[in-house]
Amino acid sequence: MTARALPLALLAAALVAFAARAQDPKKDEPKKDVPKEVAKEPAKQPAPAPADGPAMQKFKQAEAAYKAAREEAYKELVEAEKAARAALDKAQKDLSKAGADKDARAKAREQMTKAQEELMRATTAKFHLSTPVLGPVIASLPPPREETRFGVRFARPSELIATHLNLEKDRGLVIERVDKGQAGEKAGLKAHDVLVEVNGKPVPSELESFRKLLAEIKADAAVPVVVLRQGKRETIAEVKLPAAQPGRN
Repeated sequence: MTARALPLALLAAALVAFAARAQDPKKDEPKKDVPKEVAKEPAKQPAPAPADGPAMQKFKQAEAAYKAAREEAYKELVEAEKAARAALDKAQKDLSKAGADKDARAKAREQMTKAQEELMRATTAKFHLSTPVLGPVIASLPPPREETRFGVRFARPSELIATHLNLEKDRGLVIERVDKGQAGEKAGLKAHDVLVEVNGKPVPSELESFRKLLAEIKADAAVPVVVLRQGKRETIAEVKLPAAQPGRN
């Protein structure tokens, strides 16, 4: 290349570069650092309540107090049961010794009746205390013991009652309460009676099985029932049971 041609070549190159910059003026600008997007911090979740918070502490204290009260009451009932059993044994001995003395025999029988009632009350109360109530057992509570056709509340006889009355295994239901105006009261059933037969069939100690037995009896049909009252077997000739109410026992 000649010395004269060199300036012309440089001038041409400069013109090409200028034209390129005119088409894209930002091409030669220094690149700016684009700030990266700041990562958002996750929202803070509230701290879980401590398992040993004030509410739980109060519940534990109440549960402990309840348990202690139940244990204390159970001990008292055990003593009451022993005392009633001893009084019953003494009354039976007094009756044997009374011989032909009418006054002594009447007094002994009165003492026997009183002792039997005290024994029944103590054993029934013990039965209630043996059923847990607090805590997670709520879901497993026993079914209601009311029987609406009779209009009474039943309880399974304790081992002591079953032995004392010579009940067969898994037989009989203790009447805890008789509702006014219902079939049971109209027939003459009383609290502390032990129901042993209905319509000639033995009464099971499980209430669900007993309800199945009653389901065989037509509404308002007169059926005989047998109870143990103060240790004596009594037959009630006619008990008329109403129809079972839908949605109720």
